[in-house]
Amino acid sequence: MSYFTYEMILKNYISKKRVNILRKLNSLSINMKILGTFAIMVFLLIAGSGITYFQLNQIGNEMDSYAEFSERSIVVTDVASLVRSKYIMVSDYYRTGDTNDTAFFEEQSDLLNTYLESLDGRMYSEESQQLFSSVQSQIASFDEHITRIPEDSGPLQQQRLTELAELRHEIVQDSCC
Repeated sequence: MSYFTYEMILKNYISKKRVNILRKLNSLSINMKILGTFAIMVFLLIAGSGITYFQLNQIGNEMDSYAEFSERSIVVTDVASLVRSKYIMVSDYYRTGDTNDTAFFEEQSDLLNTYLESLDGRMYSEESQQLFSSVQSQIASFDEHITRIPEDSGPLQQQRLTELAELRHEIVQDSCC
């Protein structure tokens, strides 16, 4: 047999199957056709609803993750802002001798500690945990440097304030990036 013969047999078989399917569809009553169409529509509705539910659930989880990341970012930015604020108050104190901001300084320090406590354990990647630990140790060093600044103005006080400014810059850079 040649290729042409096999092709003819296959076409004949397919056309007979098609005719048989069409005959069976034509032999069904109108009620059965409507019922079949309805069943197909219900199946498509259920399948579409299931897929939509799954995708919406996935989107909800992603949104929760983004919200957590955003909240952490805001707190980290606030930490940097509080360090800047503390530096400004300390440098103003040593520049002018004004002690009116002492209570505000303590309030800012307490708020900074609260923010650091809220961030502790919420850094999930190894890199962010290391950066957070670095920022914590830098803030502790910053607070220690504040206590080492002498009261009387002079070159040592200027040197300590410069060191404090450099440390503040490092903390802000690490906190923001």
